[in-house]
Order: sequence, then C-alpha cells, then structure tokens
Amino acid sequence: HGFMSCVSVYMSVCAVWWRVGAMRCGCTHTTHVCMSEKKKDFAARLMEKMGWKEGQGLGRQKQGIVAPLVAKKVDKRSGVIVQGAAQPPEEAAKKKPRSTQPSRPATRILLLQNLVGAGEVDAELEQETAEEGAKYGSLVRCRVHEVSGLPDDQAVRIFLEYETKDNATKALQNFNGRFFGGRVVTAKFFEEARYSEGDLDPKAGE
Repeated sequence: HGFMSCVSVYMSVCAVWWRVGAMRCGCTHTTHVCMSEKKKDFAARLMEKMGWKEGQGLGRQKQGIVAPLVAKKVDKRSGVIVQGAAQPPEEAAKKKPRSTQPSRPATRILLLQNLVGAGEVDAELEQETAEEGAKYGSLVRCRVHEVSGLPDDQAVRIFLEYETKDNATKALQNFNGRFFGGRVVTAKFFEEARYSEGDLDPKAGE
C-alpha cells in the first residue's frame, strides 16, 4: 500500500503540471495537448503503458488517490498549486530523498536502470528517453540495451551519451531517484572506454 501511495502522489503532481501548462498556453483540453496530441509528459507516457488512465486512481482496484493537489489560475499566463481534498493518513507518501552524489568519477556517459523492467522495451522507449535526457544538456545519443538473466530492475540498461561531463552530471542529478511508471530510477556514470567499445553488459560485482 505504501509503494502505491507514493506512485499515486507522483501522478497527482504530474496532473497538476499538465493543468498549469494548459493555463500558460490557453489550452482548453482536459489533458494538456496544445502542441500535439502525442506530446505528453514523459512519466505520463510510461504510466499509460502500465495501464494507467487519466482520472483513475492507481493500484489493482484503482484505490489510489487521484488528485490531492489542484492548480489555481492566477492570471492569463500563470497559476499556483493549492491544497486539494484532504488525504487520508494511510495515503501519506514517504519519499526517499534522492542521492545526487556520484559514486564514481564523472564521465560523459550516464547509465539508467529500472526505468522499465525486463521485456518492457518497445520501439518508442529510446526516443522518449532521449527527449527527456535532452532537457539536461546536449545529448549525443541514447542507447537501450537489455541483458537476459538479470533481476528485473537491472535487466534494461539505458545509456545517455552527452557532449560534456557537466551535462551528464546535471542529468544524473535529475534522473537518480525519480519515480517513473511505479519504479525508482537509478543513474550512475559509465566508463567511456567501455561504452565506445560496445561493452555494455555489467561486470561481476557491478
């Protein structure tokens, strides 16, 4: 229950930002789609792949909270987040603070794990991850590599190659510890030499 509560809170915050985005551009759709019907929040697209639909709670029986926070319009181009309906004590989510301290020397290559699970890689994953990764710097390439025989949270290894170490560091700080599709993403630097050689499988003890 605690895990799903955390995910419910996250999706509620996503819903708020959709509404705030709609305010800024004057969009009148229920879901913010002013640029294109296909342009949705990165996390929302992943959640939809897991079966979530807008307006529904999360959980096997849709018991999760739907919108504990609401966006209040201030003027034509801005809005604020205000307190919504009271949230039951058992629904309170306790988020683990993100760790933004790199565990190894910075490189231009960032390795993401647990963004999706084993067998969940599809044709859109690489492009969608690249779009999200490009928000934090000049992205050269995104590569998705799935390894069989590994635990579900380690099987899909997504590599983001940036032009500079500073770009990769910013991305690490934003990706590591984030919730996507009910998962907590881990991000760490990866050796550039191994990446260049195509040595993308984990080594013993890694």
